[in-house]
Amino acid sequence: MSVSDQRTLERDKPDLKIQVEEKHVGILCDQLYELNAAFEQFGIALRVDYNELQAIKANPDRPTVTQYMTEVLELWRKSTGKKTWYEVYQAVKKLRNYALAEKIESKGLENEVPMGRSYLVDMLELLEDVIPEWESFGLNLGIPFGKMNLINARNLTAKRCMTRVIKKWIDQYGTKATFDKIIEACKRIGNLALAEQLEKDGMNDGEEEYIDHK
Repeated sequence: MSVSDQRTLERDKPDLKIQVEEKHVGILCDQLYELNAAFEQFGIALRVDYNELQAIKANPDRPTVTQYMTEVLELWRKSTGKKTWYEVYQAVKKLRNYALAEKIESKGLENEVPMGRSYLVDMLELLEDVIPEWESFGLNLGIPFGKMNLINARNLTAKRCMTRVIKKWIDQYGTKATFDKIIEACKRIGNLALAEQLEKDGMNDGEEEYIDHK
């Protein structure tokens, strides 16, 4: 099979043809986590404007590499040209991370159990130890820096800020706002004990309803 035929087969796969929307950015950040330190090279592989990449790199207000990657993906998504899972897949291959490319190709936008309405209060209780770190926690959930600043500007208590963080996260990611992402965020901010406890206890009671904040 020629390289051209192989690319056509890959491009025609249903998961890789999906358009990348705002709600998918957090999912992509999770899947691309191991590339966060290479966010600039990844942006170049996505053909993001070089000057815009340098502006992201020079901005001291981006506290984590996860946030840098989020900004890169947002710039790419808003630029001209195709914005499908296939372009992400090809960019990963350009960085020679074939294992991750294969993972993206096979995993795609697989359905995960979303957080249900009844989980919000329970989640706040479970996350009590990380409430003082609500800002770092929110950034590691993939919430844009600007939205985190808006929460911070309200001068609320840490617990109320965490509540808003969780609500915004669920609003932004919908069915991809899953308990696994909460555990992963705990690990990223260094609270491995809590992450281990959450993995052990679990939280899924079989519900799949969405949280409605209307």
